[in-house]
Amino acid sequence: MADPAALSAALVSIHPRYVDEILHGQKRFEFRRRPFARDVSVLLIYATRPVGLVMGHATVRRVIVDCVDALWEECSMRGGIAREEYDRYFAGANQGVAVELDTVCAWEAGLPIGSVVPDMKPPQSFAYVPTAAADAVCARQTKLVRGGSLPMPNLMPSEIVNDVRAVLEAVAAGTDSPPYLTAYQILGSLPSAIRERLVSERRLGGAGAGVRYSAARVVADAAGMLADVEGRYIDARGLTVSVAGEVVSPGHEVAGIYRLVHRVGLPASTQE
Repeated sequence: MADPAALSAALVSIHPRYVDEILHGQKRFEFRRRPFARDVSVLLIYATRPVGLVMGHATVRRVIVDCVDALWEECSMRGGIAREEYDRYFAGANQGVAVELDTVCAWEAGLPIGSVVPDMKPPQSFAYVPTAAADAVCARQTKLVRGGSLPMPNLMPSEIVNDVRAVLEAVAAGTDSPPYLTAYQILGSLPSAIRERLVSERRLGGAGAGVRYSAARVVADAAGMLADVEGRYIDARGLTVSVAGEVVSPGHEVAGIYRLVHRVGLPASTQE
C-alpha cells in the first residue's frame, strides 16, 4: 500500500469545456460533490472524451467545503458555470466542495493517461497519483503558465448562453412547436461579432477539420447549460449545414439539436 504522504497529487476527470476554461485562466474553482480524503496539492487535468488526454496541471490553493448556496456566493464569479447548471450538479446535496486553483500550467501537447501514470484508467471523478510521478511528468512538459489574473481572449460557453438563448427564442416566437437547430445553425444566427470571434479563436470545426474544441462545440455546450433548452441527437451522416456562407458537415456520426421548451411570456398552460 502506498504511503498516504506520498499521494499529494490527484488526476481529475473534467469535461473538455471546463478544461478549456481552466487552462485559459477563466475558471479558478473546480466544483465537486465530495472533498478529497487526503491533502492534495497538485491536480493533473484530464479532459474526458472526445479529447481523452491529460492537458495540464494546477497547484491547489485551498479547498472550500460549505453549504451549496454559500459556496455559490463565494465562488461563482470564477466558477465558469451558470447557476442553472450548478444547481443541477448539486441537486440533492446540502454541502459542496470548491477546489481553488492557484498556478495553472497548460501543456503544449496533451498526453494519453497511460503516458502520465502507467496502467491507470480514466477515473470517474479522480484518482490519487504518487507525488513523485506527478512531479516528474509535470517537469517534462513544455507549458504555458497561466496566473489567476491573466486575461485570456477565448470566448467560453458561459459567456454566450444569453446569445444562444436569444437565437432559440427568436426561432420559437409565434409557434407552439419550436423547431430544433443544430449547433452550426445557432452559430450562424449569432451576432456577427460573436460568431466571427468564435470562429477566429476556435475554427469552425466539422468533418476533417482536426479541431477538438470548435466554435460549434462551444455553442453546443452553451445550449447544454440552459435548463429550458431540450437537446437530442440525430444521425448526422450526410448532413450538411451552411454557416456564414460556408458549407460544413458535422465531424461525428451523430449531431446535437436543440430547441427552447419554455418561452418567455407564455402562460404555464401553453408551455410544452
